[in-house]
Amino acid sequence: MNKERAITYSLLAHIRNTGSLAKGPIDIFIPLVKRALSKMNFEGVFKGRSIIEIKTKTDSLYNIDFPIPTLKKYLTKSVKK
Repeated sequence: MNKERAITYSLLAHIRNTGSLAKGPIDIFIPLVKRALSKMNFEGVFKGRSIIEIKTKTDSLYNIDFPIPTLKKYLTKSVKK
């Protein structure tokens, strides 16, 4: 999946899930991170040793260099829900 396609997919998924435009740049990447976590789960990875494992998966899936602070923010946000 190329970068532009991945970001477009993510933005549309965010709009579909929330019914609104993104409130910030991190919101656009949340569907991509969710998908990466889902793929990791499907592969039998249910917990990791560090956030680097998630970063490696997201980077390889989308060819986007996901910043670790963005991943941390998403994980913190998802745990609160």
